[in-house]
Amino acid sequence: MTPASPASSVRVDPARFAADFPRRPFLADHVHHEDPRLTLDAVVELALLLPPESVEYNTGDLDVNQDPKAIVDNGLGIRETLSQMGQKNSWMVLKNIERAPAYAALLRRSLAAMAPEVRQAVGAVSDVEGFIFVSSPGAVTPFHNDPEHNFLFQVQGTKTVRIWDVDDRVVVTEALLEAACAGAHRNLPHRPEYDDRAQVFELQPGVGLHFPVQAPHWVENGPEVSISYSFTFRSPLSHGQRKVRFVNGLLRRAGLTPQAVGESTKNDAVKLRAYDALAVPMAVARRSRTLKKLFLKR
Repeated sequence: MTPASPASSVRVDPARFAADFPRRPFLADHVHHEDPRLTLDAVVELALLLPPESVEYNTGDLDVNQDPKAIVDNGLGIRETLSQMGQKNSWMVLKNIERAPAYAALLRRSLAAMAPEVRQAVGAVSDVEGFIFVSSPGAVTPFHNDPEHNFLFQVQGTKTVRIWDVDDRVVVTEALLEAACAGAHRNLPHRPEYDDRAQVFELQPGVGLHFPVQAPHWVENGPEVSISYSFTFRSPLSHGQRKVRFVNGLLRRAGLTPQAVGESTKNDAVKLRAYDALAVPMAVARRSRTLKKLFLKR
């Protein structure tokens, strides 16, 4: 992989990428912290441009083991939240920033830096999405997991990321991962003793981090306002894992103990076919309370 440049923007050691992607976290250098599209002033304008459903914000005074139903609004509007990040404890995410043409170009630039290596490892890239996170000093992003391949690039300020192996069954069970693949909230139950099992990464401007699919993690900001840019995508690998875990969730609710994804190539293939066969009933289930209980029960 070539050094970061206006065309590539991200630099990862080729040996590190080949050894760790997509299963393990690793650091990457980048130049996104020099991009004028990611300054706080530009983020304010983007937040006001995006549709309301693409801007999520709340108080940043959250617990690592946060109940998502107990998260409260910070009492401010979008512009006020961003302008007072240094004084008010807040957290904001701008979702699907690729809706704005300038930021769609930003995502293409990120992908161009690693596309051949990514495709060789996990197949064709799809569902490319971008997110910008802005949060107050000391703000916490609770313990959670995400369903996509994810690279997080630190633009302003610092943050500490604690991340776990997705196969660490002391920290996260297969049942929890299956529930997430069926649409449960991304937050996960956390215990303080879990932190001794985590890998810890310190991010500063110009440093990024790869998050494996569904790897549990939580994040704590440093003493300054933080801006981060997240570039995510899906692949045949991530789609396959999601589908197998969804079917495993159905089997578990039926009283069975299914093999975890990846334990049997043959069984995974059967479950993928089962998922595809259930695609139409599941689409109907989303519009039917009775069928939802059968297919989409949490």
